[in-house]
Amino acid sequence: TALDKGSRWQQVVWLLLKPQFPGTPSPDAVTLSATISACARGSRWQWPLVLLHESAERSVVLDVIAYSSALNACEKGPRWEVALELLTEMRCEYGLEPNLICFGSAISACAKGRHWEGSLALLADLQAVDLQPDLIALNSVITACEKAQRWELAIEVLQSMRLRDVAPDIISYSAAASACEKRSRWSWALWLFADLLRQPPSRRRGADTLVIVNACISACAKARRWQHAVGLAKELQQPDKVT
Repeated sequence: TALDKGSRWQQVVWLLLKPQFPGTPSPDAVTLSATISACARGSRWQWPLVLLHESAERSVVLDVIAYSSALNACEKGPRWEVALELLTEMRCEYGLEPNLICFGSAISACAKGRHWEGSLALLADLQAVDLQPDLIALNSVITACEKAQRWELAIEVLQSMRLRDVAPDIISYSAAASACEKRSRWSWALWLFADLLRQPPSRRRGADTLVIVNACISACAKARRWQHAVGLAKELQQPDKVT
């Protein structure tokens, strides 16, 4: 555990997998879980899989926390395919029900891997097991849609946040606006900006708001709506080079 907290995953794995002397106790679930956590901290997604296999070979039953650490490593990979396989393994082979942390890591892995379909499917799975996605999970889904240029889905997820009693933040609006900009959806980009202005000032810092305005201006420019682009630029007190 001390090595785990220090993120010294190499020593942890070596201690665990080195040949054991006769009579030496086999690693238990706590030891294996701590080792998986250490590997996750070291952003080594392969080793948690080796250790999960090692646990199965030794007939050691791991818990949800161990799998959440392995999924966290997959998120950092990012290895969305492996993350989805681990979720299936938890449920189908060991009867473990993933918690919000497990789902969040898998959704983030899909977002980083540009697998928007997987992000949306996991969001639906969350609802199916009566778990409420948090702001981080929903922003990851919006980001996945943004990277795939699925602007309509990005807006749909953002709009659904209020129904879930989750307040969108500047990241939510920025990712959705970027999705609209990439597809020249200038009217929706302007709608997002107007909706952002209706939010409390604490949710819209100046520098971050500028990023969204620039996305709106770019969307208007691509759609040849120069009047709107110029109008937005005039409203800015401190435009940057992108503007």
